[in-house]
Amino acid sequence: MSINKIVSFTRSGYTARMIARFKISQPILGVTPQESVAKQLELVFGIYPVQIDYRGEEDRVVAVAKKLYSMGLIKKEDTILFTAAFRTVKKHASNVIEIHKIGELLNFVKEESNNLPTSTKERFSMPILEKIRNCSKI
Repeated sequence: MSINKIVSFTRSGYTARMIARFKISQPILGVTPQESVAKQLELVFGIYPVQIDYRGEEDRVVAVAKKLYSMGLIKKEDTILFTAAFRTVKKHASNVIEIHKIGELLNFVKEESNNLPTSTKERFSMPILEKIRNCSKI
């Protein structure tokens, strides 16, 4: 499986910089909610900083993928590696890696939303683990 781009969710810029030090051929989109971090990442070879505030989103990967797609930074045929540190107390600890074909990810979310009864539509963007835990309640 060939990866077209890497999307690194980063609060401080550390995760994106650690990936960039390997000088890989794929572009790295350093997604950060902070303008100051985005400006710092502009100086790092191979990183294209994007300021998106994803902190309030329940499914951050989907929300950022939709935003990047609408900005024209990723295409439906792209295979993207997402990396992030979610729910960690340790500083600079990345614990999430997901690989998605963007077209499939966007279609899956769209289909999932359309197939849910109206009473559960507000829960469609819950993280996968929460869906599994709550599957008997739906």
